[in-house]
Amino acid sequence: MHEYDRIRYLYVQNRQTYKKICKQERAKNRPLSQEAVAFGKETKLLLEKMHNYKCDNCKLYKKHSKNIEVLDRFNIRLQKLDKEIEKQKDIFWNRFLSHRDVLIDCGYLNNDYPTSYGITTSQIRSENELFIAEIIFSNVLESLTPAQLGAVICAVTTEDLRVDIPYLPISEPVRKALNQIKNIRRRLEKIQSKHSVEDPMYINAYFSSLIELWIEGAEWESIIEQVDIGEGDIVRSFKRVVDVLRQFTTIENVPEALVFTAREAIEKILREPVDVD
Repeated sequence: MHEYDRIRYLYVQNRQTYKKICKQERAKNRPLSQEAVAFGKETKLLLEKMHNYKCDNCKLYKKHSKNIEVLDRFNIRLQKLDKEIEKQKDIFWNRFLSHRDVLIDCGYLNNDYPTSYGITTSQIRSENELFIAEIIFSNVLESLTPAQLGAVICAVTTEDLRVDIPYLPISEPVRKALNQIKNIRRRLEKIQSKHSVEDPMYINAYFSSLIELWIEGAEWESIIEQVDIGEGDIVRSFKRVVDVLRQFTTIENVPEALVFTAREAIEKILREPVDVD
């Protein structure tokens, strides 16, 4: 049908042109030139070609033609979608390769197989598993008390807040640990930047002093009066800490001392109202 439509369109255009030529030549009382006669014969041949197609006598030609137009539009749309799918495949595939290169540079993959560090990282569930794994393997957490451990993990799991709250001083051991973690973050940022990877790495001590006081046994009222922010935000922050600490107790290659400290911290965090679902 497409070929018939092409010939039909060409015939209609040529016929209109030929009629104009004939009209102009008659008005000037001149015979048609050889070129014009040849053009007329070509136009007539196009008409004969049209008659050879079944479409020329089809009573449903207009309906079929509209259906073909709709199908053509769908095919064009399909082609565009296919191109977009391939483009998205490339984006996600390249993103995967970039993350793979970061893991290789950090020693978490070797010949596309996870190292012992890589196995541990694969068992972590957080926004940046590699960052958490690097903190674990740096040994910066092992000398901390349960309260200090909770405060450090709170800092690395708390996103940037949209509201300003007053700065609350953190204990010296927590401050030193977070300074070491900042060095870890700087090193990872360089590796991620090298491979065009942008994974978040938080160090926000907004609630660190609060959870440290809470684990040490402070009353909830004394906790919430420290900052002008909703209790729900504080509870959610504390529960994120519990989630990460629980992972410390189940994933592989975590130092035994850190596992015991994490368990003790969890036990002391999960009291009312934090333990209420």
